[in-house]
Amino acid sequence: MKSILGVRARVFLPIAVMAVGSACFLERIGGAAPASQVVYVTATPESGGAERFTPSPTIESMLDLTATWTPTPKPSNTATVAPVTMTAGQALSCVKGPHWALFEWVAGIAEGETVTLLARSTPDWPDYYYVRTSGGTECWAFGGSSTTSGDTSTLPVREAPPLPTITFTVQNLTYLNRIRIFIRAKDATAWGADRTGGTGVAHGATFRLTLTAGFFDIQIMDHRDGILFERADAPIGPEPSSSAILLDGQYSHNFLSHATADLCRADVQDMVSGVRMDLTIPGDGRISPGEELTLSAPGGEYHFATYRCSGGMNHGLDLYFGPAAVGGTINIWGP
Repeated sequence: MKSILGVRARVFLPIAVMAVGSACFLERIGGAAPASQVVYVTATPESGGAERFTPSPTIESMLDLTATWTPTPKPSNTATVAPVTMTAGQALSCVKGPHWALFEWVAGIAEGETVTLLARSTPDWPDYYYVRTSGGTECWAFGGSSTTSGDTSTLPVREAPPLPTITFTVQNLTYLNRIRIFIRAKDATAWGADRTGGTGVAHGATFRLTLTAGFFDIQIMDHRDGILFERADAPIGPEPSSSAILLDGQYSHNFLSHATADLCRADVQDMVSGVRMDLTIPGDGRISPGEELTLSAPGGEYHFATYRCSGGMNHGLDLYFGPAAVGGTINIWGP
């Protein structure tokens, strides 16, 4: 039965096709021909020979097609710029602004350490760079004693931060009790008034003055116009080495003994506080008749006295030890 039915299907298929063709021919004779359309006829054996019609694509449907291909972007070429660095030629202080003495300390840079340069200072702070240390800290460091790698002229210019406020101190450890302090800006030509207000700074006292960090001329004098301290164009900043002055100077006199006996002791007694100090006699510890030697004491106004080795005071006088002392030799008299 299967073979007979298959033969029949093959016999009648051409006849059906011919009938369709004849119908189309007759329709064209009867009137205007419609727009042509191609019809695909597909036989599917599994469906028992049933036909399936698939319309051909039209222009409109072709225009609706959407491309699914996306072009791959080309990689961009990014140039890598080598950092500008500095290798410290000595141990450096890395501070908050472009001067080691005028700004607060932030970190230390060891000799031989390499840091990255982020910016350079303005011309009024030469040879300073804003850096990043190997530990990641950012601060200012001096480059004058170090070696740089790379073109520092390509670095951006960075402005200095405001200068800090400083407490400037003077401590008097001498026995001179009327110390006067004069401070002026480095470009000034006159000293102006005594910064102590005329009261002076007594022995053991500390004088304090508030200043904006910068460069100053400093002059400190005693009541005899002797200069105890003087410095021009000095930086005054947060570092104690620049903002604190300790007055503890020793001053000397030359002595010649006219006594007839050896002197084994010399001392001074402060005329205001009453403090008394033995002076060291150089050499064999005694002053022989006709011997000349130098004795030193802290600055002050004293009563000076010598004593015989056999006992008893030999000679006494009031004496000023200080920078304004008149040169020459002081005679020691006695029996």
